[in-house]
Amino acid sequence: MKPKGWLIAGAAALLLVAPFSICSMQIDDEESDQPLEANEPEPVEELLPILSTAKEYGSLGTLVKLLKESGLDAELKDTGPYTLFAPDDSAFLSLAKGKLDQLRSDPEALKAVLSRHIVKGRALIIGDEADETVKSLGGDKIRISADEESAYVEYALIMDEGIECSNGVIHVIDAVLLPGDR
Repeated sequence: MKPKGWLIAGAAALLLVAPFSICSMQIDDEESDQPLEANEPEPVEELLPILSTAKEYGSLGTLVKLLKESGLDAELKDTGPYTLFAPDDSAFLSLAKGKLDQLRSDPEALKAVLSRHIVKGRALIIGDEADETVKSLGGDKIRISADEESAYVEYALIMDEGIECSNGVIHVIDAVLLPGDR
């Protein structure tokens, strides 16, 4: 082959390889000390279902155990969406002496109390002033209210709101919503 043929074959090979090399390089400005790296998309954080999110939250262990004991964990594994008004562990510790043991010994009562904390659909607090009533899984009407400083579900302060899950949302509250209270 004549030198001219080698030149054409070499140029053709570069044209075939060059696009792949260029795509995997990042332009480096002179002031950066960072090495060249491949352009990779930012990892997308995958949302977990409500129960898994509650476990990961850290202070909702009592609620997660009680949901399993009551059988409501099966409901929350469904696609939803659901809203869980989640009393934290300190809310259960604040119950009257013996109340938690009483609930645990009566599966129907436990299920009724925990059903008050679940709403089918997304109940979100939007804006500084809100006053809305939603229907709980147990059929009770639950009042959600907010002012410029705080948001409440019934008498419980919403301490952490809008924790997104793959099948709904969690609002962490500071009290257990017992029927007939306040």
